[in-house]
Amino acid sequence: MLKLPGVHTHAVHPNGIKRINQSSTKTDKIDAKKLAHLAQGDMLPREVHIVEEEARGLHELISTKHTQQCKRVTLINAMRGMLSSPRG
Repeated sequence: MLKLPGVHTHAVHPNGIKRINQSSTKTDKIDAKKLAHLAQGDMLPREVHIVEEEARGLHELISTKHTQQCKRVTLINAMRGMLSSPRG
């Protein structure tokens, strides 16, 4: 996504850059200048982790599988409850 050969990127969470968020005039050009100034002074906030596309897809698959398993258990338990209850 942001990886280019020979280029280091530093992704930060938007909430971590108060100087940019609090400014009254917001344009990409102004924001880029402020970010460059922060980077020159080594004042950028802690870098955030960006999940790779493949890992994101695997995480989504695992999450979906977990959700389906929970629904399956709930359904099985409901059916067992209906079958074991006395019929009136």
